Amino acid sequence: MYSNPKATDLFNSIAASWSDGDRRALQWLLEQELTQEAAMQLLREGLHEPRSTWSTPLPNSPILFTELAAKDLNLFGAGPARKQLESVLASLQTEMTTDRCQRLPGGDGWLLRSGPFCSVFGKEGEDLLVVAVACAGICPTAKVWRYLDQHKAEDLLKTGCLYFCRLDQLTDDPREARLTELAKQIKIQAYQAVFDHKDAPKIVGIDEEFSRSTTYVCSWTRRKHESYLAWKHYCSGDGPGGGFAVVSDERRICHLSHALKSKDDQTFCQGVEYLDPFSDDQPNKGEGAAVFCKSHWFSDETEVRFAVMRRGNGREDEDEKTLKRIKEEKPLGEWIACDLGNLVQEIVISPFASAKQERSLKEIMEKFRPELANRVRESGIRVAERRLAS
Repeated sequence: MYSNPKATDLFNSIAASWSDGDRRALQWLLEQELTQEAAMQLLREGLHEPRSTWSTPLPNSPILFTELAAKDLNLFGAGPARKQLESVLASLQTEMTTDRCQRLPGGDGWLLRSGPFCSVFGKEGEDLLVVAVACAGICPTAKVWRYLDQHKAEDLLKTGCLYFCRLDQLTDDPREARLTELAKQIKIQAYQAVFDHKDAPKIVGIDEEFSRSTTYVCSWTRRKHESYLAWKHYCSGDGPGGGFAVVSDERRICHLSHALKSKDDQTFCQGVEYLDPFSDDQPNKGEGAAVFCKSHWFSDETEVRFAVMRRGNGREDEDEKTLKRIKEEKPLGEWIACDLGNLVQEIVISPFASAKQERSLKEIMEKFRPELANRVRESGIRVAERRLAS
């Protein structure tokens, strides 16, 4: 299932007792190793974090953590995995002399791979400073993008909120959050076997629509580089054009997921799984699992999806009449506040933005989000076009 089976085995060794939801929330990350290059990037970023934000979160240990490293640590909750990780981190001084610890070029930092964990740390005077912690097999620096047209980009800057669209309003894929045909037939047959109900197909269909009408999503894409097709699809075409892409990474997306979940337990984040809409069974039968599955012809999106599920626990009144009322009464979207300062690594201006649109974005940013102004850069596509034309 994953490109790195060893990483999956390591994850399973500490997650055997976790709930299915907790396992799914992290398992989609198990695709890349934390490389030496990525470790050096994390070290550079960590050493530039303000000293005033450093802390000592380990019990009875003087080891320092940057703010982002402390957030990494919080992702492990308070269970056995956290205790195992804390034990590894508390013994960094000893681990530095083992073959599990690799000194980074320049001699200012180390990458430790110990069991199912990786950590990057350096020295600040005589003190050890942890700058990043992750599960083995996870690359925290892998880029994650969200493309926004002019209107949505301006809205993000003004409100500081991510927009979550109701699933039934997404028109690109008519099968959003629908079961595959095989999975639907299995569900219908199971329902008929228990209740002997001739309306089973209709009931299963209504169940799907309730999920689609009460779930809100915010979609991102995992890519190394910006995508010409993504710019064309999201930031030009029939829309207002212009806009920008927010560039974050796997690490910050996990931090955002943790922060949103701590405020609203109906919030989830997961990588989308791509299935044959006819012959594949649904890999997970849990409530809302179909929200994180799409037809395989959308696999080039490599989507990371935040979802807010507002369905509730009651199912007794879920009929066509109630569904119609829900569709009329439920908002078409939700705006959810986030810390853009922590989330945003870069803002890339659309290569198709006009001078007027680009100027408008920068003026709004200076007024509402001045902390992001120095993270704006020009699209590589526009730079390349200019160079080729000269």
